[in-house]
Amino acid sequence: MRIVWLSILLLLGMASASSEQIPLEREHGIYMVPVRINQAVNIPFILDSGAAEVAIPADVFMTLMRSHSVRDSDFIGEGVFITADGTKHKSQQFMLREVQVGTHIIRDVVANVVAQRSLLRLR
Repeated sequence: MRIVWLSILLLLGMASASSEQIPLEREHGIYMVPVRINQAVNIPFILDSGAAEVAIPADVFMTLMRSHSVRDSDFIGEGVFITADGTKHKSQQFMLREVQVGTHIIRDVVANVVAQRSLLRLR
């Protein structure tokens, strides 16, 4: 399945005059979009039209740290994110210098490190 890039930009709160088709994969009833983080790591993200923030599972965060695509200087403090069921969770927040979907790049994206069990509530 393919989706027009403009839809994804709108979900991220941005606007663009250009469009691009991005291939989506469906896994267990959830759509995934391929994302490249900090020009280093490719990861499928859950396409969640209701999400207000980026949530990165702890195991993926550790991969980002091991690959040096996230550094200590990228941490910006502790934050709180709310899952779809209304539960509040404390998290470490850090800055993703680049998030790339297709040929479009979004810079300085705040992300939350979340436990895998918290992400299950997002679904």
